[in-house]
Amino acid sequence: MTECKIKSSTQAKIQCTALHKVQHNIVLIGLLLLTPTLTVQAETNSQSSYQTAKLTKVLDQKTVSLPTVSQAKQTTKLYSRASGYIKEQYVEIGSAVSKGDVLAVIDAPEIKLQEQQILADIEFGKAEHELNRLTLKRAKQLIKDNLISKAELDRLTIQTEKSKAKISSLFAQKEQNQFQQSLLIITAPIAGYITDKNIEIGDMINGGSNPLNNYLYKLQNINDLKLITYVPQNEVSKISIGDTINATFTGYEEIFVSATITRMAHAINVATGTMKVEAEFDNSKHNLPTGLNGSINFTIKNTKLERPRWNAPLAALTYYQGGPAIATVSENNILFQKIEIVSQSTDSFIFVSPNPIYKTVILNPNALLNHISH
Repeated sequence: MTECKIKSSTQAKIQCTALHKVQHNIVLIGLLLLTPTLTVQAETNSQSSYQTAKLTKVLDQKTVSLPTVSQAKQTTKLYSRASGYIKEQYVEIGSAVSKGDVLAVIDAPEIKLQEQQILADIEFGKAEHELNRLTLKRAKQLIKDNLISKAELDRLTIQTEKSKAKISSLFAQKEQNQFQQSLLIITAPIAGYITDKNIEIGDMINGGSNPLNNYLYKLQNINDLKLITYVPQNEVSKISIGDTINATFTGYEEIFVSATITRMAHAINVATGTMKVEAEFDNSKHNLPTGLNGSINFTIKNTKLERPRWNAPLAALTYYQGGPAIATVSENNILFQKIEIVSQSTDSFIFVSPNPIYKTVILNPNALLNHISH
């Protein structure tokens, strides 16, 4: 480096100062051209102050929205196994019921008549069996005196056993009749709400032959609801049982639901290219009815990217060695580093960097370079 000799004249001092600035600029430009990153010591005086901003890491995920419908976790359709007429009805649509509550009563006179006939047959059978028992007892005395044959004794013994068995059969018929009468009383198998019914007082019910949708009542427990969603096959691999999803419903926008995925069909529907997924949530306050249409949102994390993405203000962007770069700072160490821009908007840009970076970025780094070079 050429030395500057001291002269007494003012013109000589000015020429010496200009020479030092030119030499300094040449050294700085040479460093920038030779290294991929440049670290310089930041000056702390007011003339070299700069503005900074924090880099924000871009979360490697996306949100998926899909249509959904709410259903009761527990739904029961009640059919009649007995035939007859609806004699009494105690509930309507919207009625809250507890397990075991009587919903309706069916009138079936023929079952009552069968009960009376069975009871009469039982009494007759008891009398017949008692007669056979006494006859057999006398026969056992007579055979000792050879007044009756062994064959006759055997016949009376079998006849007595048959009359005893007949009584047992009649009692079994009585139990069957009592069971049929119990079917005439329709009770609630679970607690919940009556959400639909297809009968009125006086309607004829044909037990055991009802069409599939001709049930008496539909009973639903809405303490727990489930969401039915069909997830496209390109998103299925990114969700699993236990994940949380959020849902909103038309007309109930003020209620936000957080549900947990509890079931996945593990089969793709060939026609639709989707998989059925169920998620459950607590509805013990009965804030929501069943059958609501809405939408769910769930976050899918992308684990394929190896390098993190960062978001920075557009003012932090500069160019270095013919490519985009940023100037970051940590403990007064300023690092100029090349980056790869992923996307850019009017006020910010997203980038990836091949090397670790400081989390604070300098705004308008070109001005800083001009200040340092002077």
